[in-house]
Amino acid sequence: SVEVMPSEEGCLSFPGVKIVVTRPVSIKVQYQDYEGTVNELEATGLLAKVLQHEIDHLYGKLFTKNLSSLKKDIVHRKMVKFKKEVTQRREKLNQLVKQMTKNNPVEQSGYDFSLKAEEV
Repeated sequence: SVEVMPSEEGCLSFPGVKIVVTRPVSIKVQYQDYEGTVNELEATGLLAKVLQHEIDHLYGKLFTKNLSSLKKDIVHRKMVKFKKEVTQRREKLNQLVKQMTKNNPVEQSGYDFSLKAEEV
């Protein structure tokens, strides 16, 4: 049988969110390098956890996939709050850049720190 262990994970896609995920403690993966050579890697501990997390991303799975509806709702609310905070920070940064470049046309760089739809 495969030894598994629950541990807390985070994800750059969900800043500030930590979730307990149960994964195998050790794994063996095959991969192809830049020259096309097939290699095999055995990993344990943190490396095994990171590899599994990133392989999940390659298959379009998020670490929130096994959460209950209630916990998914909590994560969603955290992400909405995070997006609002990022938007406010970018607006303040844009105002600061405008103030700094107001009297110096050479320095007017056209910086725009607004949130783009594809970043959400």
